[in-house]
Amino acid sequence: MPNEIDTRPARSDTPGSDGLFRQGMIPDWLDRIFHLSVTPIISLLSAGNVNPNWITSGGFLLIITASYFLMKGQFYHAVGFIILGGICDYVDGKVAAKTNHITQFGAIYDSVLDRYSDMVVFVALAIYLHDRSDFVSALIAILALVGGLMTSYIKAIGKSHGIDFRVGFLRRQERMTIVSIALAFSFLDPFLRSRLGSHDASADMSSNIVIVACVWFLAIFSNVTAIQRLIKLRDMTKV
Repeated sequence: MPNEIDTRPARSDTPGSDGLFRQGMIPDWLDRIFHLSVTPIISLLSAGNVNPNWITSGGFLLIITASYFLMKGQFYHAVGFIILGGICDYVDGKVAAKTNHITQFGAIYDSVLDRYSDMVVFVALAIYLHDRSDFVSALIAILALVGGLMTSYIKAIGKSHGIDFRVGFLRRQERMTIVSIALAFSFLDPFLRSRLGSHDASADMSSNIVIVACVWFLAIFSNVTAIQRLIKLRDMTKV
């Protein structure tokens, strides 16, 4: 849902000045394709005059359901709910704009539930990894959560001071997309184990290699993104 509108003039970063690192891993043209694919959903919900906050709440409930399956290691169930939750997170703001239901509380509510969604997903991943005695990767999952929260927080701090920018290699949409892709390809775990020469009889109780790789990738690059944004904010606040 759109963020709260600030009445103060905002400074913004110069489009194109940071290339890939400005716009993230998902280019704008792919965002447009996704928008076109969900336009019928937006139109249907708008025609029904559905309250955008209900859509936001429904998306959050879908993410909670996905997190339950994540804890259990049931990745194919989880990915479906995460994708549906992500669609709700995208269309709520579009429906609000189309039905003229944009409110300050709606923007705040959406932002708060986004942070809760991030927390439940990565805590669920940490629990899954911990249950398989992969304590290091469980800690890395928490580090990925911290990086994601700080990435969002630094942008919010900038906007509170009238500074708007998009810089960042891993924005929220990239993080959730990568999680979804990792879940969808989690079936490659046995193949990767055979390639790595792992024939442990207890492999069924080991952490999924694809999920572990995803967690480590996000832990590294979400924190890199947070640092990117902090540096950008420093540069934009120089007098």
